[in-house]
Amino acid sequence: MDDILSRDPEDVFRTISTFGIVTFSLRGDNLREELSCLGAALGRVRPHPHSDADGATTIAPRPGTDLQAGQLGFSREHLPPHTDASAMELPPDLLLNVCATPAARGGEALLVDMRAVLARALQLHPGMFERLLTPGSAIFGTPGHTRAGSVFELCDGRVHVRFRQDDGMFFNATVLAEATALLGLVDAMTVQLHLERGQGYIVDNHWWLHGRTRFDGPREVIRILADVASERADGVPMGGFPWQGLSALRDQKQAGAAG
Repeated sequence: MDDILSRDPEDVFRTISTFGIVTFSLRGDNLREELSCLGAALGRVRPHPHSDADGATTIAPRPGTDLQAGQLGFSREHLPPHTDASAMELPPDLLLNVCATPAARGGEALLVDMRAVLARALQLHPGMFERLLTPGSAIFGTPGHTRAGSVFELCDGRVHVRFRQDDGMFFNATVLAEATALLGLVDAMTVQLHLERGQGYIVDNHWWLHGRTRFDGPREVIRILADVASERADGVPMGGFPWQGLSALRDQKQAGAAG
Protein backbone atom coordinates (compact mmCIF):
# COMPACT_ATOMS: atom_id res chain seq x y z
CA MET A 1 0.00 0.00 0.00
CA ASP A 2 1.89 3.04 -1.24
CA ASP A 3 1.53 6.70 -0.30
CA ILE A 4 -1.10 7.61 -2.86
CA LEU A 5 -0.84 11.37 -2.42
CA SER A 6 2.61 11.18 -4.00
CA ARG A 7 1.24 9.58 -7.18
CA ASP A 8 0.02 11.32 -10.33
CA PRO A 9 -3.82 11.13 -10.38
CA GLU A 10 -3.68 9.96 -14.01
CA ASP A 11 -1.58 6.99 -12.91
CA VAL A 12 -4.21 6.18 -10.29
CA PHE A 13 -6.91 6.40 -12.97
CA ARG A 14 -5.00 4.01 -15.23
CA THR A 15 -4.67 1.48 -12.42
CA ILE A 16 -8.36 1.69 -11.56
CA SER A 17 -9.34 1.41 -15.23
CA THR A 18 -7.21 -1.74 -15.55
CA PHE A 19 -7.91 -3.48 -12.24
CA GLY A 20 -10.88 -1.63 -10.74
CA ILE A 21 -9.07 -1.12 -7.43
CA VAL A 22 -6.14 0.67 -5.81
CA THR A 23 -4.90 0.12 -2.27
CA PHE A 24 -3.10 2.96 -0.52
CA SER A 25 -1.80 4.46 2.70
CA LEU A 26 -2.05 7.97 4.09
CA ARG A 27 0.74 9.19 6.38
CA GLY A 28 -0.66 12.36 7.94
CA ASP A 29 -2.49 13.05 11.18
CA ASN A 30 -5.72 14.32 9.58
CA LEU A 31 -6.95 11.35 7.56
CA ARG A 32 -10.32 12.93 6.85
CA GLU A 33 -8.75 16.00 5.24
CA GLU A 34 -6.28 13.88 3.26
CA LEU A 35 -9.03 11.60 1.95
CA SER A 36 -11.14 14.60 0.98
CA CYS A 37 -8.17 16.04 -0.93
CA LEU A 38 -7.64 12.70 -2.65
CA GLY A 39 -11.30 12.50 -3.65
CA ALA A 40 -11.21 16.03 -5.04
CA ALA A 41 -8.03 15.22 -7.01
CA LEU A 42 -9.72 12.21 -8.63
CA GLY A 43 -13.13 13.69 -9.35
CA ARG A 44 -16.09 15.53 -7.89
CA VAL A 45 -16.91 14.51 -4.32
CA ARG A 46 -20.57 13.49 -4.16
CA PRO A 47 -22.54 14.30 -1.01
CA HIS A 48 -24.45 11.48 0.66
CA PRO A 49 -27.40 11.63 3.10
CA HIS A 50 -25.04 10.28 5.79
CA SER A 51 -22.08 12.53 4.94
CA ASP A 52 -20.99 15.75 6.63
CA ALA A 53 -20.58 19.11 4.91
CA ASP A 54 -17.19 18.09 3.45
CA GLY A 55 -18.76 15.08 1.72
CA ALA A 56 -16.98 12.57 3.95
CA THR A 57 -18.90 10.00 5.98
CA THR A 58 -17.66 8.47 9.23
CA ILE A 59 -18.58 4.78 9.23
CA ALA A 60 -18.68 3.73 12.89
CA PRO A 61 -21.19 2.12 15.27
CA ARG A 62 -24.03 4.47 16.16
CA PRO A 63 -26.28 3.87 19.19
CA GLY A 64 -29.78 2.78 18.31
CA THR A 65 -28.94 1.82 14.72
CA ASP A 66 -31.44 -0.60 13.22
CA LEU A 67 -30.38 -3.28 10.78
CA GLN A 68 -32.48 -2.18 7.83
CA ALA A 69 -31.11 -1.54 4.36
CA GLY A 70 -28.64 1.33 4.31
CA GLN A 71 -28.06 1.33 8.08
CA LEU A 72 -26.08 -1.87 8.61
CA GLY A 73 -22.77 -0.07 8.07
CA PHE A 74 -23.34 1.88 11.28
CA SER A 75 -23.49 -1.28 13.38
CA ARG A 76 -20.89 -3.90 14.33
CA GLU A 77 -22.60 -6.58 12.26
CA HIS A 78 -21.36 -8.31 9.13
CA LEU A 79 -21.87 -6.03 6.10
CA PRO A 80 -22.24 -8.18 2.96
CA PRO A 81 -20.36 -7.03 -0.16
CA HIS A 82 -22.34 -4.55 -2.26
CA THR A 83 -22.13 -1.51 -4.52
CA ASP A 84 -23.04 1.87 -3.07
CA ALA A 85 -26.15 3.87 -4.01
CA SER A 86 -27.56 1.06 -6.13
CA ALA A 87 -31.05 2.59 -6.19
CA MET A 88 -29.85 5.85 -7.74
CA GLU A 89 -30.14 6.47 -11.46
CA LEU A 90 -26.39 7.17 -11.61
CA PRO A 91 -24.43 5.60 -8.73
CA PRO A 92 -21.10 7.27 -7.88
CA ASP A 93 -18.08 6.16 -9.91
CA LEU A 94 -15.56 5.77 -7.10
CA LEU A 95 -15.65 4.77 -3.46
CA LEU A 96 -12.71 5.71 -1.24
CA ASN A 97 -12.36 4.15 2.22
CA VAL A 98 -9.58 4.71 4.74
CA CYS A 99 -9.30 3.11 8.18
CA ALA A 100 -9.08 5.67 10.98
CA THR A 101 -9.46 3.21 13.89
CA PRO A 102 -8.99 -0.56 13.44
CA ALA A 103 -11.34 -2.86 15.31
CA ALA A 104 -10.15 -4.77 18.37
CA ARG A 105 -11.17 -7.95 16.56
CA GLY A 106 -12.68 -8.52 13.14
CA GLY A 107 -13.73 -5.72 10.83
CA GLU A 108 -11.72 -6.93 7.82
CA ALA A 109 -12.68 -5.32 4.53
CA LEU A 110 -14.50 -7.64 2.12
CA LEU A 111 -13.86 -7.15 -1.59
CA VAL A 112 -15.22 -8.92 -4.68
CA ASP A 113 -13.93 -8.54 -8.25
CA MET A 114 -17.14 -8.84 -10.27
CA ARG A 115 -15.21 -9.19 -13.53
CA ALA A 116 -13.72 -12.41 -12.14
CA VAL A 117 -17.15 -13.47 -10.87
CA LEU A 118 -18.73 -12.94 -14.28
CA ALA A 119 -15.90 -14.74 -16.05
CA ARG A 120 -16.50 -17.73 -13.79
CA ALA A 121 -20.26 -17.47 -14.31
CA LEU A 122 -19.81 -17.58 -18.09
CA GLN A 123 -18.01 -20.90 -17.67
CA LEU A 124 -20.43 -22.48 -15.20
CA HIS A 125 -23.74 -20.78 -16.04
CA PRO A 126 -23.63 -19.56 -19.67
CA GLY A 127 -27.10 -18.00 -19.61
CA MET A 128 -26.71 -16.10 -16.35
CA PHE A 129 -25.36 -12.88 -17.80
CA GLU A 130 -28.17 -12.36 -20.30
CA ARG A 131 -30.81 -13.17 -17.69
CA LEU A 132 -29.36 -10.80 -15.08
CA LEU A 133 -28.87 -8.16 -17.77
CA THR A 134 -32.64 -8.01 -18.39
CA PRO A 135 -34.25 -4.71 -17.29
CA GLY A 136 -36.56 -5.29 -14.34
CA SER A 137 -34.84 -8.52 -13.26
CA ALA A 138 -33.90 -6.77 -9.99
CA ILE A 139 -35.53 -4.09 -7.84
CA PHE A 140 -33.33 -1.73 -5.81
CA GLY A 141 -34.22 0.62 -2.96
CA THR A 142 -36.53 0.80 0.03
CA PRO A 143 -40.31 1.36 0.30
CA GLY A 144 -41.12 4.72 -1.23
CA HIS A 145 -37.92 4.88 -3.27
CA THR A 146 -37.40 1.94 -5.59
CA ARG A 147 -35.81 1.48 -8.99
CA ALA A 148 -36.34 -1.39 -11.41
CA GLY A 149 -33.04 -2.39 -12.95
CA SER A 150 -30.62 -5.26 -13.31
CA VAL A 151 -27.42 -6.54 -11.72
CA PHE A 152 -25.49 -6.08 -14.97
CA GLU A 153 -25.76 -3.26 -17.48
CA LEU A 154 -23.83 -2.69 -20.71
CA CYS A 155 -22.64 0.91 -21.06
CA ASP A 156 -20.43 1.84 -24.04
CA GLY A 157 -18.91 -1.64 -24.20
CA ARG A 158 -18.28 -1.89 -20.46
CA VAL A 159 -20.20 -3.90 -17.87
CA HIS A 160 -21.60 -1.93 -14.93
CA VAL A 161 -22.72 -3.71 -11.76
CA ARG A 162 -25.43 -2.90 -9.21
CA PHE A 163 -25.63 -5.35 -6.33
CA ARG A 164 -26.76 -5.64 -2.73
CA GLN A 165 -27.44 -8.46 -0.27
CA ASP A 166 -30.02 -6.89 2.01
CA ASP A 167 -33.57 -5.54 1.92
CA GLY A 168 -32.40 -2.93 -0.57
CA MET A 169 -32.49 -5.43 -3.45
CA PHE A 170 -34.98 -8.03 -4.64
CA PHE A 171 -34.79 -10.37 -7.61
CA ASN A 172 -37.62 -11.03 -10.02
CA ALA A 173 -38.93 -14.56 -9.52
CA THR A 174 -38.03 -15.40 -13.12
CA VAL A 175 -34.29 -15.14 -12.39
CA LEU A 176 -34.12 -16.79 -8.95
CA ALA A 177 -32.00 -19.70 -10.23
CA GLU A 178 -29.46 -17.32 -11.76
CA ALA A 179 -29.54 -15.09 -8.68
CA THR A 180 -28.87 -18.03 -6.37
CA ALA A 181 -25.92 -19.11 -8.51
CA LEU A 182 -24.55 -15.55 -8.54
CA LEU A 183 -24.81 -15.27 -4.76
CA GLY A 184 -22.84 -18.49 -4.42
CA LEU A 185 -20.07 -17.22 -6.70
CA VAL A 186 -19.88 -13.88 -4.88
CA ASP A 187 -19.55 -15.68 -1.56
CA ALA A 188 -16.89 -18.07 -2.89
CA MET A 189 -14.83 -15.31 -4.50
CA THR A 190 -14.88 -12.75 -1.66
CA VAL A 191 -11.44 -11.79 -0.35
CA GLN A 192 -10.57 -10.20 3.00
CA LEU A 193 -8.23 -7.27 3.56
CA HIS A 194 -6.98 -6.24 6.99
CA LEU A 195 -6.54 -2.48 7.31
CA GLU A 196 -4.40 -0.65 9.85
CA ARG A 197 -4.78 3.05 10.58
CA GLY A 198 -4.17 5.11 7.45
CA GLN A 199 -4.59 2.17 5.06
CA GLY A 200 -7.42 2.08 2.58
CA TYR A 201 -8.67 1.34 -0.89
CA ILE A 202 -10.36 2.95 -3.86
CA VAL A 203 -12.74 0.85 -5.90
CA ASP A 204 -14.66 1.40 -9.10
CA ASN A 205 -18.19 1.32 -7.69
CA HIS A 206 -19.49 -0.14 -10.97
CA TRP A 207 -17.01 -3.05 -10.80
CA TRP A 208 -15.99 -4.12 -7.29
CA LEU A 209 -18.19 -4.97 -4.32
CA HIS A 210 -17.11 -3.92 -0.84
CA GLY A 211 -18.20 -4.81 2.69
CA ARG A 212 -16.72 -5.88 6.03
CA THR A 213 -16.78 -8.66 8.60
CA ARG A 214 -18.40 -8.37 12.00
CA PHE A 215 -16.19 -6.74 14.64
CA ASP A 216 -15.81 -6.02 18.34
CA GLY A 217 -14.95 -2.74 19.98
CA PRO A 218 -14.64 0.60 18.21
CA ARG A 219 -13.92 0.79 14.49
CA GLU A 220 -13.95 3.88 12.32
CA VAL A 221 -13.64 4.15 8.54
CA ILE A 222 -13.88 7.40 6.59
CA ARG A 223 -15.66 7.20 3.23
CA ILE A 224 -15.73 9.47 0.20
CA LEU A 225 -17.89 8.96 -2.90
CA ALA A 226 -16.72 10.65 -6.09
CA ASP A 227 -17.70 11.03 -9.73
CA VAL A 228 -15.04 11.03 -12.45
CA ALA A 229 -15.18 13.82 -15.00
CA SER A 230 -16.26 12.50 -18.40
CA GLU A 231 -14.02 15.00 -20.18
CA ARG A 232 -10.73 13.63 -18.81
CA ALA A 233 -8.03 14.45 -21.31
CA ASP A 234 -6.11 11.17 -21.40
CA GLY A 235 -9.06 9.18 -22.72
CA VAL A 236 -8.66 6.36 -20.18
CA PRO A 237 -12.11 4.74 -19.93
CA MET A 238 -13.63 4.70 -16.49
CA GLY A 239 -16.60 2.90 -15.02
CA GLY A 240 -17.09 -0.86 -15.03
CA PHE A 241 -14.97 -3.41 -16.85
CA PRO A 242 -14.63 -4.13 -20.59
CA TRP A 243 -17.06 -6.67 -22.04
CA GLN A 244 -14.95 -7.58 -25.06
CA GLY A 245 -12.66 -10.11 -23.38
CA LEU A 246 -15.51 -11.71 -21.46
CA SER A 247 -17.68 -11.97 -24.56
CA ALA A 248 -14.85 -13.82 -26.29
CA LEU A 249 -14.76 -16.24 -23.34
CA ARG A 250 -18.51 -16.75 -23.64
CA ASP A 251 -18.31 -17.38 -27.38
CA GLN A 252 -15.49 -19.86 -26.86
CA LYS A 253 -17.52 -21.69 -24.22
CA GLN A 254 -20.60 -21.79 -26.43
CA ALA A 255 -18.57 -23.03 -29.40
CA GLY A 256 -17.13 -25.82 -27.27
CA ALA A 257 -20.58 -26.85 -26.11
CA ALA A 258 -21.85 -26.89 -29.68
CA GLY A 259 -18.89 -28.98 -30.83
